Amino acid sequence: MAGRESDGEADRTAGERDIGDSEPLISIVTPVLNGVKYLESSIQSILGQDYSRVERVFVDGGSTDGSVDLMARYARDCPSKIVLASLPGSTAGEAWNEGYRLAKGDVLGWLGADDLLKAPSAAGIVAEFFRQNRGASFVHGGCVFIDGAGNVLFTHRPKPSNAIRLRDKLERAVAWPASFLRRSVVEAVGDVNRYGNDLDYLIRIGFRYPLHNIDTVLSCFRIHQESETGSIEKYLRVLRDDFTVCRQHGGSLLPRRNQRYDMFLVIKVLGRTSLYSWYKRRRPVRV
Repeated sequence: MAGRESDGEADRTAGERDIGDSEPLISIVTPVLNGVKYLESSIQSILGQDYSRVERVFVDGGSTDGSVDLMARYARDCPSKIVLASLPGSTAGEAWNEGYRLAKGDVLGWLGADDLLKAPSAAGIVAEFFRQNRGASFVHGGCVFIDGAGNVLFTHRPKPSNAIRLRDKLERAVAWPASFLRRSVVEAVGDVNRYGNDLDYLIRIGFRYPLHNIDTVLSCFRIHQESETGSIEKYLRVLRDDFTVCRQHGGSLLPRRNQRYDMFLVIKVLGRTSLYSWYKRRRPVRV
């Protein structure tokens, strides 16, 4: 199995470590656990980028569905683009942190094993933003939400935001799969929590750094039955976790964000799963 040592700092060249380089290396981290169904299309969205300096770092938590064989093949064929590491039994957050440690880039991103970069120009747009904005540490763009067949459900448009708005407002202004940050942000903010809660990480980042946004769609986030937002029961769990995170960061006992939880709880009680399907095709679901 291909991989990199956690202490791989020594083999990073000056060009890879210098964000001021005319072609910064972009590393996109992906925790994987039995994601073979959509994995190849996700990998191809990286290999098909017009911008050449992109790597995908996969951290497998113990897949048994063929995901490892697929990723290992790509890691052998494209060693500069695809990196595979194994961390059996890891949570999403633990895998995420390991991926950040293994990544060689100074611009970091995240995609799920079933998600995609939207177009071949996406990575180049991100690289150009950081080249033109040397003082920026974080940027997020638009994100298209798709179903299991790749049909577009809706498009998330980025909005100006900060830690307080993320904590207290109902809307989700930042899509994590369309977010990119300097390595220095990870070094300053620390690890993702063990559950991999991106809202918690975004709030922590937002308390330290401006959250820049660009009105360009950068990624596709896939919603399907096995995903965290794919059923009403899973989505209610996500919303409960978000409430806990917001309280930990000083949020109100009665935040506007709870309105969404209450609404979906009523939908579940009424057994109106079709209404949930209708809703997720018209409203941004948390990513």
